[in-house]
Amino acid sequence: SLTSSDPVVTIASGGTQSTVTIAMDAADVIEIGMNHTNYDISESAGSVMICTEILSTTGNLECDVDASVSTLNGSATAGSDYTAVSSHILSFSRGSEILGDVDCVSIVILNDTNVECEDVFSVSLTGSSKVTIQNGSSEATVSIENDDVAEIGLQQTSYLTTETSGTVEVCALLKNGSLECNVTVLLSTSNGTATAGSDLVMVSKELTFSSGAPIGDLQCVDITILNDTDVECDDVFNVTLTTTDSNVDIVEGYGVATVTIERDTADVITIGLNQSNYHTSETAGSVMVCAEIIAMTGTLESDVEVTLTTSDGTATDGSDYNNLSEVITFTSRSLIGGTFCVSISIINDTDVECTDVFSVSLTTNLSKVLIPSDAQTASVTIETDQDDVVRIGLNTNSYNTSEGGVLSVCVDKISATGTLECNVSVALSTSDGSAASGQDYGMLSTELIFTASVMQLCEAITIIDDDDVECDDVFTVKLNTTDSNVDIPSDRETSNVSIALDDTVEIGLSSANYNTTETSGTVQVCVEITSMPGELECAVSMSLNTSDGSAKDGDDYDSVNQVLTGFTNFSFQPVCVDINITNDMDIECEDIFNVSLTSSDPVVTIASGGTQSTVTIAMDAADVIEIGMNHTNYDISESAGSVMVCAEILSTTGNLECDVDASVSTLNGSAMAGSDYTAVSSHILSFSSGSEILGDGDCVSIVILND
Repeated sequence: SLTSSDPVVTIASGGTQSTVTIAMDAADVIEIGMNHTNYDISESAGSVMICTEILSTTGNLECDVDASVSTLNGSATAGSDYTAVSSHILSFSRGSEILGDVDCVSIVILNDTNVECEDVFSVSLTGSSKVTIQNGSSEATVSIENDDVAEIGLQQTSYLTTETSGTVEVCALLKNGSLECNVTVLLSTSNGTATAGSDLVMVSKELTFSSGAPIGDLQCVDITILNDTDVECDDVFNVTLTTTDSNVDIVEGYGVATVTIERDTADVITIGLNQSNYHTSETAGSVMVCAEIIAMTGTLESDVEVTLTTSDGTATDGSDYNNLSEVITFTSRSLIGGTFCVSISIINDTDVECTDVFSVSLTTNLSKVLIPSDAQTASVTIETDQDDVVRIGLNTNSYNTSEGGVLSVCVDKISATGTLECNVSVALSTSDGSAASGQDYGMLSTELIFTASVMQLCEAITIIDDDDVECDDVFTVKLNTTDSNVDIPSDRETSNVSIALDDTVEIGLSSANYNTTETSGTVQVCVEITSMPGELECAVSMSLNTSDGSAKDGDDYDSVNQVLTGFTNFSFQPVCVDINITNDMDIECEDIFNVSLTSSDPVVTIASGGTQSTVTIAMDAADVIEIGMNHTNYDISESAGSVMVCAEILSTTGNLECDVDASVSTLNGSAMAGSDYTAVSSHILSFSSGSEILGDGDCVSIVILND
């Protein structure tokens, strides 16, 4: 300080005092440092105490010294994870116990719900001029241990895919937690019924949820699904989510998921009944019904089941067979053609039963089993016991009826070996004989059903009334059956039905007179239909007979005594017979013989005037006698009164077998009729049959007038 008592001296303002600073000796220092270089603190601790201490000194501390502390962000950031400290002063007072003396700062640790990895920030220490920082002790690292975890689980606890899908996507889901660092989980597969290498490609993959990922974030893996042609059930494998990350909790219930691989619907095993119809007999005791593997797309890798059940048809459970419902198992690795058979009991009794039928069917609830519709059901036919029959037959072996009526044909139940427990049938039908269906009777073809109570069944057959001429018409009624429960005795199998005649055809000789010549050789005599009410449907018979007249059998003709059949097949042409005519040299007049028509055929009547005909044989012009005047000149006197003029047979070709004549007439010359003679005109000269031929004569007397 400056003072003066000298009156002439004043001290300048600001000049009265000065300080003298003695700079410390740079070699005289204290050495301080962080008492820990690493601090581990829980996020929930609230704060961390960071301390520095005097590590060494060159002497006593004779003045206060300080150092400053500041925080520096690392992965932990001020304001989010902790409260920042900037140049916070740490003081060491003079007189302090130097070595080991400490001063601390409390740094607030902020607790949040964010998921953080281990957050780190640093605290740096800087000294003053009297303080040096020990090498390696100028900074401390503070690690904030996270007390929040990310909740991660599988997105689903079950997944469904198909064998043909190629892949299935399985995802891990961030269900809770705000990530401020990356976290990891491990997704891996494990075998169930589906096995790695056969059904899927095994997966073991680490999934990372990145810092900042929102809740709901997904990390997914595509798992390869292997497709084959093997016949499998729906296969299952497991997906597991695990972690070694302390910041991750696997959500309870979502650490394991099942993945179901629905089988390829194209990979099937085809199973069916090995027959569509099974036949057995009532006496067999049982019938074997089999299911068979028809086809497979690949290897059968698991057991499959089908159920075989029976159901009533005409055969009923307990009476004809014993009902069955049985599960049939085809084990894995079974081959195509493999069969599994079931025996079904057949009940035998003594009753007369029809062929009974019940059904068997295959069903399954397995989608990998295909049962074709044509192999799903089968009928089982129980053939009746051949000894158990009912006898049925026509009630007579012949029927007589007439046109225009109705004939009742009856069939009887004759006997049975036991109780008739089903309807039986026979077929009743007609077949043509000489009678034709549709023309003579109404055709019948019907099935007759006999129940237990019916003893007789009848059917009406219409007999057609027509105008046709029919011979005895007959048709047949016949029984037959395909029913194995029916026996038709041979003597009751057929009956003949005769239809009485009620129409006739009228016939007659086609002419009452036939003319022929001796030289013709034959004469044809014909029978014709003269009247008929309808069609002629059968051939008729008749008799044609000759009898002598002037013509003689053997001399002039050959006799005929013949039964004729004619007018067949609806032909109405006359029926004719050629009668031989004999040619000789005899002189004959016209010769006559007779032809008569008769018939014993019941459908024939002879027309009035048609029963008899005459056949006239004209003489042969070459068969003659030669005659002439026995004199060519007569001399007579006027007074003689008359003159006898004669003709005689001069020659002949044969015997004279009939009377012949010649005529004589006069012709005027110089003599005049009426004056000189009495005229003669066509006077008949006769030569009788049987006469001595040559020289035989006949004469005429001509009156001579005398004047």
